[in-house]
Amino acid sequence: MLKVTRLFMMMFIPLVYYSTASHVHEKLFIGMAVAVFMASHFLVMLSPWGQRWFFVFVGIDFVLITGFGFLFPPSTLYLILFGVEAITLFMCTDNKKTLFLFSALFVCLWMSIITYTYAQLGVLDVLDNLINFTFIIFEVLVGGLIRKLLQARIKVDEQYSKLNESHNALKDAHGQLHIYAKEVETLTAIRERNRIARDIHDTVGHNMTALLVQLQLTQELFKQGSPQAAQTLRTCTELARNSLQELRLSVRTLKEEDAEDYTLISVIRTILEDFAKATGVEVSFRLKGDPMVIPVSLHPTIARVVQESLTNAKRHGRAQACEVEFICNEQKAVISICDNGKGTEKVAPGFGLINMKERVEEHGGNVTFASKEGHGFQIQADFPLQEKKWLIGGAL
Repeated sequence: MLKVTRLFMMMFIPLVYYSTASHVHEKLFIGMAVAVFMASHFLVMLSPWGQRWFFVFVGIDFVLITGFGFLFPPSTLYLILFGVEAITLFMCTDNKKTLFLFSALFVCLWMSIITYTYAQLGVLDVLDNLINFTFIIFEVLVGGLIRKLLQARIKVDEQYSKLNESHNALKDAHGQLHIYAKEVETLTAIRERNRIARDIHDTVGHNMTALLVQLQLTQELFKQGSPQAAQTLRTCTELARNSLQELRLSVRTLKEEDAEDYTLISVIRTILEDFAKATGVEVSFRLKGDPMVIPVSLHPTIARVVQESLTNAKRHGRAQACEVEFICNEQKAVISICDNGKGTEKVAPGFGLINMKERVEEHGGNVTFASKEGHGFQIQADFPLQEKKWLIGGAL
């Protein structure tokens, strides 16, 4: 729209002059000026080559506009053409030296035309000149504002392009992060399966070895008719039951990891329900906070802590009731298991508690054991979620 308006003004003002021209040389000049104005307009506005020679074409336009002032001294319409050139000039450049040079050139040409007019006619239309000069000032301001607007639009387009690039990069990074998360989840599951296999080898293998030894001892005691054979047989039964419980937990853990509706709370509740049915121990479970903040990599360890604590409460403490409390927040997750078993004054961690401690510490957590004779046993495991700290050395 701006380009069309400029072309219209560069054609319209010469046509007004043409209507008042009375000599052939004046009409020839107007025809030549119109042709040059059209050529410079299309070159400057539409051609990269014309933009490189922009100031040359503006200078030529200045010379032709000055010609209108000298050929038609009574009229000040040529100042409107200077205004059109002013808005073009200030719109296309912000170089102060260039703008000052063309402004000084305009003032010199304007003063020359005014002097020539006064010399030829002996009169000077001050008001008309001031009105048209005010129009030029207005065009200068408009040109500067349009240039700033165009620069702002270019900057916005650049920022939008960069924003799109950042968005695409972020989208790609999100996709890569999703892939890495899947890989980490898969690796975590593989590591947990390896850990379960190790636990089966350590616990069940140990129990099976002890069971074989006890069975052989029972066989010898039966041959000798010893009354200790019944006690040894009960030991064998206990070993077999513990081994079966370990196997069930391992199989259930593997099954839950592959289930679509797998959640940590569902696993813990299943462990508690199975334990209560198998042992007759009353179990309560209390949850505080949102367990969704806990990373998936911690789920198997927390489940094993609960299972091992319940097994320890029944096997060694002869407990009749257990309380499980699970607290979750953005900083840490705390699982606490208390029982009403017989307790002990001196806690001597066995294989199960040592294995539990190692599991928790691998995740930067900490586990504490507390007990008192006749007041049961308490196990508390803390898992930091934002800042992890490992303690090396010291007493168990």
